[in-house]
Amino acid sequence: MHPNLLLNLAEIEEIKRKVERYPWANEAYQIVKANADSWASSEISVPETGGGFYHAADPTDYAITERHYALADAARDLGLMFQFTGDVRYQAKAKEILLAYADSYLTYEIHDKAGRTGERAEAGGRTTPQGINEATWVIALAWAYDLIYHGLTLEQRDRIEGQILRPAAEIIMDNNEGRHNHQTWYNSGVGVLGILLNDKRLIGYALEKADSGHYFQMKHSITGDGMWYEGSMHYQFYVLRALFPLMEAAYHAGIDLYQDRAYKSLFDFMLDYADASMQLPTINDGRLVY
Repeated sequence: MHPNLLLNLAEIEEIKRKVERYPWANEAYQIVKANADSWASSEISVPETGGGFYHAADPTDYAITERHYALADAARDLGLMFQFTGDVRYQAKAKEILLAYADSYLTYEIHDKAGRTGERAEAGGRTTPQGINEATWVIALAWAYDLIYHGLTLEQRDRIEGQILRPAAEIIMDNNEGRHNHQTWYNSGVGVLGILLNDKRLIGYALEKADSGHYFQMKHSITGDGMWYEGSMHYQFYVLRALFPLMEAAYHAGIDLYQDRAYKSLFDFMLDYADASMQLPTINDGRLVY
């Protein structure tokens, strides 16, 4: 059933009602609509290469990565607006982005943040220089694909799945960092793709991999009081961002990961440790968060 990854049909209708009733919901809606409208009237061209690392000496390399992110986010927002409005202009432009990447993704050389390519690359990607970044990029495209699924022909679905989604999953699965914040992104990317494609192997990697899957992280990477073990509030939020796409996709697929007390404790910890201004302690290599 589609859509059923980020949102299902009942949730889409609920959002539409809230947009009419609540100013805060309408404000959020207008932000998504503005981005979708901008892209709906734009000519689509994907970069000719993958992008660089955000610490790269040449900022133009990272600008390519940012362009890949922007296109994936655009496809997502266009898909959302198609579901909210039924306007096929949004669907057509999201399709254009997905098919452009279906033609280009496998032409991008696998590369990493140190500039190594091919088999020499470590934890690299095609559109981005890191597996964690490849996961964030492809999750947005997976949401877009799910949102416009019924507007695609069988041949177009085969191209998108075979030339973007499955290859991206394979690249991400080349990485195993065990107990680590990076692994939460690997698990999320692969899990979202696995649920979208109904692929038990990908879902098993994301949830059940004995030394790094989601269940392992919930058991071994969260302290008794709810802090992510790396001891940084920056990572606390980073991990929660990574977990969200997998949690929602799994929930819509009938796997309720939200009932895990360890997951809830990640939120409880922040409330317990925040000061009166809701600012969290800046410790280890983290940054100020509140």
